[in-house]
Amino acid sequence: EYYVIREYLVPGWLISVQFFVTIAFVLGIIALGILSLVIIRLPLKAVLQYEWIFIKSAFICIAISSVFMFLGVVIFGSCAYRRDWLMYPKFNVLSWSYALAVVSFMVLGLAALVLHRESKNAYEIRGEAKNLVMQMEMQEPGFQHSRHHHKMIMESCCSTGFGAIDGLKIHISKNQGELS
Repeated sequence: EYYVIREYLVPGWLISVQFFVTIAFVLGIIALGILSLVIIRLPLKAVLQYEWIFIKSAFICIAISSVFMFLGVVIFGSCAYRRDWLMYPKFNVLSWSYALAVVSFMVLGLAALVLHRESKNAYEIRGEAKNLVMQMEMQEPGFQHSRHHHKMIMESCCSTGFGAIDGLKIHISKNQGELS
């Protein structure tokens, strides 16, 4: 009995509106989860190393969510008054829920712009985060430099005159000679 009037009650455009709004909702929740991990810095090393990637992925989710909400609002707004869906369209009014959907896609678009700018800023300062990760790794208990790394540090220090004690004495004596 229901199958006879199913196409009349649930037309294809309404199913597409439900699809777009549902995907927008799911992508919004995913973006909020990603951003909450960035804010609380839960996997600390991963967030410090790849913060710009997390923010960029949240931007992509929010931007797609905004586009899908826009499509859902436009399709529903254009098809809500069709006579083949509701018999008396003058009794069918777009109410506060439709207005909230319009506001939500605008707010999502604004959030996408802000996240885009923030991901650019995070990309530009990613070098500072790499330095923090290196400092964190050096402070871990049991951390030891590899021999190759230690050898390169000593070579660079000795070549500048700052590393070895003899080099330091020579450098200091040269500076004292210039001052007097």
